[in-house]
Amino acid sequence: MRRLTLTNIVILLVSIQVNADVEQARFPRNTKQIVVAVIDTGLDKELMNKNSICKTGHKDFTGTGLTDNHGHGTHISGIIDQYAKNYIFTKTKDFSGIDKIYENYCQIIIKYFDPKEIGSDNLKNTIKAFRWAIDQKVDIINYSGGGTEFSKEEKQIVEEALNKGIKFVAAAGNERGNIDKHKYYPAMYDKRIYIVGNIVDESREIAASSNRGKSVNTWEIGTNVLSRLPINKYGYMTGTSQSTAIKSGKLVQEMLLQH
Repeated sequence: MRRLTLTNIVILLVSIQVNADVEQARFPRNTKQIVVAVIDTGLDKELMNKNSICKTGHKDFTGTGLTDNHGHGTHISGIIDQYAKNYIFTKTKDFSGIDKIYENYCQIIIKYFDPKEIGSDNLKNTIKAFRWAIDQKVDIINYSGGGTEFSKEEKQIVEEALNKGIKFVAAAGNERGNIDKHKYYPAMYDKRIYIVGNIVDESREIAASSNRGKSVNTWEIGTNVLSRLPINKYGYMTGTSQSTAIKSGKLVQEMLLQH
């Protein structure tokens, strides 16, 4: 069954007061725009015009529209943006400052997940989303979902993306298991994939909910991560989904610095 990889949601119902002068614009450092495919539950419609969202290339495979009615996709998009721009949210930080920072990257929003659909339909939509991302010539695919079901078709398209030089970042999952023994996909289709697990803090203690094992090759703090939510809200989520988004944002930063 294909599912999202988060364990809980804590919403801050009141946004923090903003300061219009908190951050100056930072201009692009590279000549090539870095494009990230955020394959998830969509994005809050009020955020589609932000400078971190690509002007074109978005796609909905659920038939429900790009608007995020779940909250997960908006949260993931916000995390990637924070780490791509090196502007990490805290309780006391002006959230609006992130929109005053300009980097030469953007996100393509690809909606594959519908909580009302059965797992097999979400898997079919995942495969379509990967194909779309490849056709859009993205640089990074962020996939904060997964399951135990192996798919030959999915494996082939993931390998195609990797062979084209696309960086593939996937969640290790939140089943509390060892993925060396109990395989988790799409993370385990290829050793070139960044398989991201969740640690609690700088002590590198593995979160109780996170999958683990030698196959997990990347660890990020995905516990109580603060990010955007729909309808101008902010909140905390925990899971390998959040860890995956952090890694994708860091990869954007690395790629920007390389150009």
